[in-house]
Order: sequence, then structure tokens, then C-alpha cells
Amino acid sequence: MNTLEWVWNGAEKYGDVKRSLECKMVPGSLDVAVGAAQFKGSKSGEIYNATLRECDCPAFCIVNKHRAPCKHMIALGRELGVFHDLYDNMIA
Repeated sequence: MNTLEWVWNGAEKYGDVKRSLECKMVPGSLDVAVGAAQFKGSKSGEIYNATLRECDCPAFCIVNKHRAPCKHMIALGRELGVFHDLYDNMIA
């Protein structure tokens, strides 16, 4: 399974796809060449580093124990355009 399939399937399994794709979360910094971004935590204000494969936020590391992507990873995928068709189908 490639990274995109893992992110999408994991998020779908845990019911976060639509919520994560619709969120207005915008990265504080985005490195398209590397496929990485930093997001500011909405409650803590802490900075989280995300790629399509991992994130250092508590939701990814502790809550779901790396079983599924967090909202930061999905927001990064949205920013990189990897979910464009999937997003259109979910929101339509």
C-alpha cells in the first residue's frame, strides 16, 4: 500500500475524512518539494510537524497510535493536491 492509500484508507476507517478535508486548517509553513508542513495546534498553540506518513501531534502519536492519519496529515494532503478528486467526491 502506498502512502496516499494508507492516509486515505486510515482516515476513512476512523471517520475523519470529510471533517479533515472540510477544515479550514492552513499550514504555518509548507515545503512542497519535501511534502512536509507545520501546523499550529488549535488549543495548545504548539507547532506540529507533519508529512503524509507521520505527524508529531498527540492525536497521531498517542490517541490513534499511528493506525490512521491525523487532521494535520490530511490537511497537508489537501494542500499538496493529492486528494483533489477524492475531496470533490466527498464534498459534492
